[in-house]
Amino acid sequence: MCLGHRKHLIAVLKKNNASVLEDAEGLRRIVDPQSRQEQDGPMVTYCDIGGFRREKVEHPMRVLSTQEIENKRQRIANQWHQEQQTHNWSWITTIPTQLLSTRPLWLACHRRWDIENPLLNVLATHYALDHCFKHDPIAIINFVLTLFIAFILLNTFCHQNLKPQLHAKLNLTVIGLTAKLYQGLIDPQLRAPWIELASELPPPTACAGL
Repeated sequence: MCLGHRKHLIAVLKKNNASVLEDAEGLRRIVDPQSRQEQDGPMVTYCDIGGFRREKVEHPMRVLSTQEIENKRQRIANQWHQEQQTHNWSWITTIPTQLLSTRPLWLACHRRWDIENPLLNVLATHYALDHCFKHDPIAIINFVLTLFIAFILLNTFCHQNLKPQLHAKLNLTVIGLTAKLYQGLIDPQLRAPWIELASELPPPTACAGL
């Protein structure tokens, strides 16, 4: 379905895909892995293998397996302890090496947390993404797309339009800004908190030549 819509796919490989994991593990024994120490991050050993064929999938697939070793600092019994943690990951994707090399693919695979936590979980918890207002397929799609547009505009306004001085004074998060805007809808007399603060800011500095 994804390829039919000209979209590539990345999926986490787990034990429910045991045959793929077994094939990848067998090939890893004959492929030289790559290692890289990430700045302020883990030591990552990559094993990137292409040419996988699966039943009902005509497109060749690629498996990326990594071992990530990092030092974690934990506080136990009022004392700090250094602990080395090892994480093993495997992903399967339709993205060929020509489009995305090994390390950028690894970064893309881990970006799913940025989609799942700051985006989908926030939308479900604070913006009613998981609530069905009308049980009609077109209505559901329109609501979700409208919510996405509103959320993008809200984030853009908060992070790009509000000046750093206002951020420092208001200490507003995106969720806090949403609450202020919602209060303004309920009470038209309620003025946005940045209106008063904006008058206290110094005027913008003129640029030479303008």
